[in-house]
Amino acid sequence: AHEARFAASWGGIGLAPDWGATFWLPQMLGYARAAELVLGGRVLEAVEAHRLGLVMEVVEGASLLDRVQRIAERLGPGHDRVRQVRALLRKGATGSLEASLAAETEAQEDLFEGDELAKGLAAFREKRRR
Repeated sequence: AHEARFAASWGGIGLAPDWGATFWLPQMLGYARAAELVLGGRVLEAVEAHRLGLVMEVVEGASLLDRVQRIAERLGPGHDRVRQVRALLRKGATGSLEASLAAETEAQEDLFEGDELAKGLAAFREKRRR
């Protein structure tokens, strides 16, 4: 939402970043911006977080729930697929091509065994969304 604000609040309570923030923030923002955010305690407004690539888009608060619903519908029901793709993208952002290809093969094998593939193929053949 346009009104959202983001802060790396660990320092304010005497802690170091966790949950992979020291890995992901430098990857996403570069070292200098990550250090400024984490060490300086600066609060980012939603528009700046979007400009820096921390959020996909910014919408008015009143339309946030509707926008989230539309994104969820567009992603479809494949929870396993979404989980797999997110993991693959994280690996691809930091690993080698060979590691990404191996991980993609493993993910495809897992997804071939699930029931979402049959549903997706049926929808494709019938020219409809899942």
